[in-house]
Amino acid sequence: MKLMERVKAALRVKRYGLRTEKTYCYWIRFFIRFHRMRHPAIMAGNDVRQFLEYLAIERRVAAATQNQALNAIVFLYPHVLEQLLGEIGTFSRAKRRLRLSLQEGRINNQIARQIVLLEAGLHLARNSLGEPRHGKIRLSGRT
Repeated sequence: MKLMERVKAALRVKRYGLRTEKTYCYWIRFFIRFHRMRHPAIMAGNDVRQFLEYLAIERRVAAATQNQALNAIVFLYPHVLEQLLGEIGTFSRAKRRLRLSLQEGRINNQIARQIVLLEAGLHLARNSLGEPRHGKIRLSGRT
């Protein structure tokens, strides 16, 4: 049985979801291609570390994406290849992006709406005063 068929079979035995199966297969294929089609059974923790650092530094993937790749590879070794992965060591972790809290997001949306309303009001005021081409405001009949 081919490696990817064994991966799918192991995932199904453990009742993983279909999306997880597809994602794990993607990352395992990516891992193998990254190492120029070497079989994972002959690779060690150092090779995994190189791959994870490539994702974080070169590809600049999100932290969750790097974690998915790591989980797929960690699954592969004991459950499919039936061997220990070995020590991966420390590697560069992808940076988590800062997010606005829900409350900050609401405040920013309210501010943006107020700015739009103010700009619309200013536009209406200029049009109702009949703003001339020279940029000066013309007051009813006088120039």
